[in-house]
Formats: sequence, structure tokens, C-alpha cells
Amino acid sequence: MAALRFKIPRKRFRLLVRTPGGTMSMQDGERLKTTPLGREVWLRWHLLIFDQTIYAVDGIRTWDAYARHLPDIAAATAAIAAVLRGYRERRVELGLFHLRPLRKLLVFRLMSPLLVMPLPDALRKWRSLRRRRREAKMLLVAKGY
Repeated sequence: MAALRFKIPRKRFRLLVRTPGGTMSMQDGERLKTTPLGREVWLRWHLLIFDQTIYAVDGIRTWDAYARHLPDIAAATAAIAAVLRGYRERRVELGLFHLRPLRKLLVFRLMSPLLVMPLPDALRKWRSLRRRRREAKMLLVAKGY
């Protein structure tokens, strides 16, 4: 029996892995494409680090420099929060992924039926969840809420 041989062009071949956060190169870990979920996690992670770094300093809220720059800090935080709100609304509307922050570890736990079940079962569960959400929403609209 002949040995299996693969011809892989050296310069063009790049082994990629797809994750919920995007597409990454296996060789160097470079992120080639990001998904909206990946961008949302990245922004949430950086905002969490910012909050924990800035507000970990004792008495920072009493500093004059902090008071001078507070409008800029608030504007930047509000802009990031608006972007995150849009990402979250689309993610919740789709209903595939749920993010749970673990603040002490500075990580997010990604929960989804797609990650723990076989794909056909996960898709069936996801469709039934979406149908139930849609029915509940229609019921609320009919009641006038």
C-alpha cells in the first residue's frame, strides 16, 4: 500500500480555524476576520479592563484631573456603550449566543446550544426558542405592552 502524500504549496497554504469570534490563522494566531460576536467581546473586554483599571485607584473620583476629563471619559464610554448596545440587540434578536461576564477573571463565558449539542439538535432547540420568543412577543403586542 502506497503512503499517502499531500502536495501543499508552501507560500499559499494557510491553515485556518473558525471560532465564534472569527477566523484565525493556526500558524501565528493572527485574527484574519472577526464576527460581530468577536467584536462585541473585544469591546466589552476592553471596557471592563478600563473600568477596573481606572476605578481601582483609590480616591480617583476626588482628583481635579479626573473632574476635568470626566466629560471626555463619559463621552467615550457612552459611544462604546452605544456600539455595544447595537451588537447586543442583534445578538439577542438572533438568540444564538449568550455572554456572561466573569469580572474577577476578565473573561466572558460564551453559552450556546451550538457549543454543547450535536448540530441538528442544537438547531432544533434554537428554532423552538425563537418560535417561543416570537409568540411571547406577539402576545405582549396584542395585550398592548
